[in-house]
Amino acid sequence: MKNLILLLMFILYTTSIFFISNWIALLGFLIINLILIIALKIPFSRVLNNLYKITFIVAITFIFNILFGYLKESILISVRLYLVCNITFIFTYKMGTTNILISLEKLFTPLKIFKISPTDISLLINIAITFIPIFLREIEQSMLSLQNKGLKRYSIDNIKYTFKFLLTSIFKKTNSIELTLKNKNYIE
Repeated sequence: MKNLILLLMFILYTTSIFFISNWIALLGFLIINLILIIALKIPFSRVLNNLYKITFIVAITFIFNILFGYLKESILISVRLYLVCNITFIFTYKMGTTNILISLEKLFTPLKIFKISPTDISLLINIAITFIPIFLREIEQSMLSLQNKGLKRYSIDNIKYTFKFLLTSIFKKTNSIELTLKNKNYIE
């Protein structure tokens, strides 16, 4: 029950970050994140490494927001993404993936009324959570490979080829997961 309450607080916290546009309030969220990092004794090197890993995604988001919006909004969205990714890392580090999935299954239990299996939803989320670090590593490897071939790290060509590779990889992994679940006699 404690983990379910923590999960609900986490969802409320992350959602509120995206609804607040006040820079002082976002600074307050940053301070809360720093207090949690210190209180939970999370190594700063791991926190910084995690933030470094998501820089590519934040940079892409920033570029698209610059193209279709304003500079101030682009910076605001980038700051929000960093804050949410940071608190997600803290939350996952503290609770662990298994406890999060058990809490999600409890959270989705009311969906049994509509004949939706909370275990299936939990399984899907588990698969998604498992593949996020894999995709981030593949993005990094693809970008480094293209950089070694002479493309600049955040050039349009590098981003284009990286996404092309990533989409192909996603389709292959999805097919592989489907076959694995069928081989284990998993029935929808």
